[in-house]
Amino acid sequence: NVVVTTADLDYEVRSSYVLNITATDQDTPPLSTTISVVVKVINENDFPKSITLNGTFIRENSPAGTLIGVLGTEDEDKGQNHSYTILSVGNATLPGKFQIIGNRLVSREQFDFEE
Repeated sequence: NVVVTTADLDYEVRSSYVLNITATDQDTPPLSTTISVVVKVINENDFPKSITLNGTFIRENSPAGTLIGVLGTEDEDKGQNHSYTILSVGNATLPGKFQIIGNRLVSREQFDFEE
């Protein structure tokens, strides 16, 4: 006999299950015995669900290194640290006018609206 799940198991929702299993014979009178088994769910790394940026503006003529915003990541895995990389800015390739330091998006140069 095999124990199978009827739904997906998610470590972040529940990390273990206690199963009470009874075996009963077919004799008369039927006799049985019961055991308790703990099934542990092994944690798998889940991909980050979303990235947020709490700021999207920079004042003209602000110096290089000005903070634009702070990045955050929603991840079902508790206690995860994330790294961030700018892949492109529009159609331009990097290095560009922005950089990420830790979880902070900052300017690499001064912005001039008239340019």
